[in-house]
Amino acid sequence: MSPCFASEEQLQALPPVLMIMAGHDVLGEEAERLAARMIRSGTTLTVKRVLEASHGFVVRRAEGYQEAEQLIFPFLSKIFQNRL
Repeated sequence: MSPCFASEEQLQALPPVLMIMAGHDVLGEEAERLAARMIRSGTTLTVKRVLEASHGFVVRRAEGYQEAEQLIFPFLSKIFQNRL
C-alpha cells in the first residue's frame, strides 16, 4: 500500500521517518502532501530535498546519492540502536 493512502491512525503509529525527496521528481508534490499529513498527525519526521536529484537517485547512485546516504546511515543506526 502506498503511504499516501494511510489513515491518520496508521501515520500516528509510524516510527520516526526520514523522507528524502529529489528536487526533480515527478512525484514531488505527492511526497510533499504526505509529509504535511505526517506532520499534522504528529509523526516525527525529518525531510531533506536534494535539489539536483531526480526520482530514484539513491538506488541508481545518481547525482546527489552520497548526500542522501550521509543522512540515511546515521538515521537508521540511531533507530536500530534504540531498539536493541
